[in-house]
Amino acid sequence: VNNVATELGLSLLDLWKEMQAAPPEYQPWQNFLSDGLHLSPSGNKFVGEALLRVIDKCLPELSVKPCRETGNINSGSTCAGIDRMAPWHDEINSEEPEKAFS
Repeated sequence: VNNVATELGLSLLDLWKEMQAAPPEYQPWQNFLSDGLHLSPSGNKFVGEALLRVIDKCLPELSVKPCRETGNINSGSTCAGIDRMAPWHDEINSEEPEKAFS
């Protein structure tokens, strides 16, 4: 898989390699899997963080920068490469969601 990605000039996230080399707080790597196949909550977190690193490195224009004030991904976040087409999740009132789209 690595050879094909390199040959095609594509980015690759080798999850197996990443899991094996995970920091001590994630070890043993089996903790990433809930049943030997499907990701556990810590596995989902690990994969999400790994994907963000790849996006930051290989596609920085698509990287969402957290809100400067809160450090969270919310309406204060920015992304230079994607036009805003809808409200952020924290701008939608669950009682009157249609108002966020008008």
